[in-house]
Order: sequence, then structure tokens, then C-alpha cells
Amino acid sequence: MISVLATIIPLIFAPTFITCFLVLSSLFVISCVSMHLNPLFFTTIVISEFIVISFKQFGRLEFRSYSSYSVLLSFFFLMIIILSFYKRSISLSNFNVRRHLQHRNDALEKELLKKTIALLNQSKYSLELQHETIIGLANLVECRDNETGNHVKRTSEYVALLATAAAKKDIYADVLTADYIELLRRAAPLHDVGKIVVSDTILKKRGKLTPEEFDIMKTHASEGGRIVNTVLGNLQDKDYIRVATEVAEFHHEKWNGKGYPNGLSGQNIPLSARIMAVADVFDALSAARCYKEPFTLEKSLEIIKEGAGEHFDPSLAMLFISLKQEVSEILSKYNN
Repeated sequence: MISVLATIIPLIFAPTFITCFLVLSSLFVISCVSMHLNPLFFTTIVISEFIVISFKQFGRLEFRSYSSYSVLLSFFFLMIIILSFYKRSISLSNFNVRRHLQHRNDALEKELLKKTIALLNQSKYSLELQHETIIGLANLVECRDNETGNHVKRTSEYVALLATAAAKKDIYADVLTADYIELLRRAAPLHDVGKIVVSDTILKKRGKLTPEEFDIMKTHASEGGRIVNTVLGNLQDKDYIRVATEVAEFHHEKWNGKGYPNGLSGQNIPLSARIMAVADVFDALSAARCYKEPFTLEKSLEIIKEGAGEHFDPSLAMLFISLKQEVSEILSKYNN
């Protein structure tokens, strides 16, 4: 609209000024459109030109004054156009700088993503290696106790099964996140690592332990916590160390406070250890040991039920019993 006025007004009111004004107007319109110049300047000039030409048309402005104003106005037009081209030059320069920075930023992001993926892969490999090493250590301990090593695998699966089911039933769901359950599954094999300090004569004894022998056997809980902290203390994953320490040290604590090594009771016992306790006792009941034949699945679950509220966290014990089918599948998988 402004460009139309810029061309029509001179044609009507100032035919002698047409050539100059049309050229300047055309250049200025181009500068406004392509150079992003503020159109307010152009509007002001058009209004000023309209007033001057009107005065001249009605004889209120002498030709000399009109010519002087035209020269001044033309100069003003040229200055604005020059400024617009300068601004355009700066804009192009800034655009090139921004484009270069964007390309550089994209390159850095790709490099960062590449290194992050490599780091994650390395971390995953290290985690798998760490887990396999821990499984191997746990199996060595269990082999001293005449176990096949399947105790470690079974209890890990029982723990994961019970923790996952509890989270779904909204039992301790605020603690039992997916990350926590994975930590617990990985830490479970270390629950009996303290047995490494117990003599073979006690571990492999076929008869009932004497009170003195049982006192020695009980030291494996506190020793387990110490060993975990000593051996794994330098790992970066502090949450894993904490959970592994809990299952090693407190899985023989009882809900009624009559367990060992610290006589903790109720929810003062870490949740990880309460879950481990159910899994560990059930596997001890349902699997063959040097001092006993395995109990049936039904008998083992019945003993777990009897211990609810005494030995075990009642909500966890009853939930474990309700998972009879899944528990049976795990038991069958490692007994075949």
C-alpha cells in the first residue's frame, strides 16, 4: 500500500519530480522488503512529500524552496538506503556466523552422542563383568557349603519375583522402583558371602550344630556386610553397595526382633533384607542340604505362612505364598 502511494502521489501532484521520486521510491521499497528496514521511516517520508507537494501545487511554496526540499529529501532517501544496505550486510554477516556456530554445535552434539553411547556400552560391559564376577564369588562360597550354585540363581529370581509383585500390588511401591528391584536382583547373590569366614567343619556338618557352632555360623551375617564394604567399597554405584550390604548383613533378622546379628524388628529391618529373608528361607526349605532332604513346595510355603508376622514381614510372606505358580516354575527350572 505504501509503495502504491509512493508512486501515485508524485504522478498527481508533482510531474516534474516524477523521475527522481520514482527511482528513490523503488529503491526504498526494495530496501524495506529485502533489507528488513522499518517501514515507519518510509511512511514518514511519504507524508512529508505529500505535504510539500500539496503546498507547491496550491502555490504556497516557491519553486526554489520546493527544489531545495526535494534535494534534501533525496539526500535523506539515499542515506536511509545506504543504511539499509549496511544493515543488510551486517545481517548477512551475523547469519553466516550463526550458521557456522550451528554447524559447529551440531558436530559437537554428534561427537558427544557418540562418546555417550560408547561410555554407556563400556559401563554396561563393566556392569555385566562385575555381576558375573559376583556370581562366581557367590558360587565359590556356596560350593564350600556343598551347594550346586543354583541356590544363588534361585534366590535371585525369587527376590526379583517378590519385589516386582509387591510393587504391582502397591506394597512398598514408593521404594520398589524398577531401578531398586534391579539393584536387589544383582545384590541377592552376595547374601551369604560372609560364609567364607566360617570353617568347613561347620558348613559341611551333617548333624545339628551345637550352640557354640551356631554362634560361629551366625557371624557370617555381620562378616558379610563387612566383606561387601571392603571388596566393593570403591565402586561408583553406591546404591548397589548399600543394597548388597543390607542383604548380606540383615537377611537373618526377624520381624519379631529375635533374629541376628543386631536383633532388628519390623520395618527397622531394611526392605531389601526382608525380601531376601523370604527368598532365602524358602530355598533352604525346598532344596536339599547336607543336613536335610528337600521339603515339598506345599510344605515349604506352609512354613513361610506360619512365619508371617514372626520371622517374616507379613505382607511380603503372604504375597510370596500367592505366587505359588511362579515360584514352582522357578523351582522346577533349576531342579531339572
